[in-house]
Amino acid sequence: MNTIMEFLTTRKRKLVNRFLERDYEPYNLMSRILPRKSYSDFFIYSRGCYMNTFIAENIYALFEGRQVEVCHMLRFYDKYGKQIKSHKIIDSNYFSRMELPSIKEKSEYISFTHESYKIKNRNLTFRNESNIHSQHRGYSVYTKINGSLGSVVHGNFGGIYPPNLFLSAAKQRNKLYCYTPMYVFNKFNHYHLVFNNPTKINLKVDLKENYNRDSTIISSKSIPPFGTDYFDIINYEGTISFYSKLPICRCLIFKNPSLEENDFDVFHS
Repeated sequence: MNTIMEFLTTRKRKLVNRFLERDYEPYNLMSRILPRKSYSDFFIYSRGCYMNTFIAENIYALFEGRQVEVCHMLRFYDKYGKQIKSHKIIDSNYFSRMELPSIKEKSEYISFTHESYKIKNRNLTFRNESNIHSQHRGYSVYTKINGSLGSVVHGNFGGIYPPNLFLSAAKQRNKLYCYTPMYVFNKFNHYHLVFNNPTKINLKVDLKENYNRDSTIISSKSIPPFGTDYFDIINYEGTISFYSKLPICRCLIFKNPSLEENDFDVFHS
């Protein structure tokens, strides 16, 4: 009896805490109660790079400790959030390195998702599958020019459900959140601050340059659901803050993205 009461008390406490802290919860309630079998991070594709490469993990092989043949499915979305292309490869390795296709788009940046499924026995998944919900992650490699090593970053905050975007988990809240990257921008460098929107409604992002206490919002973007956009930062020294209603709203920073610029790098804010 005491064990049951302790369980109910713990459960109740968790529910109360979740309710009180809901304004800081980046995922919607439905994804907690009835989560989808798998979610994907939201990755950035740079059209200005010589090559975009993706390193995908095979969660089935990693979980089972042996090679398992899977299909890796990538779906690409334009700056307005419309799916424009898909790309598949079949592999059994624990990790697969794949060169992404060339995409003819006017936009400098677009986004994509990753998911994988077994080729054989697709209905056969993990043991105790009712308790397991996978998060598809991976790494993007941006090669600016032929012969360079490239810069590697993991996916951006997502919770995307690729088979049906509108069942994705990310949620905007009623509060306004301020996010300040731990990075000091250098006026001798040029930056693209790339955001994508993992939610079902337009995401407004305000940018403030923190050069003094009286700094104000200098630029704003309204990003469509599952779309992509960026801020262009030139000749600025100091820190920057972003304001949005997304509890986790961070960008991917492309340092010196133009071909004629040196010291290229890509990193999370």
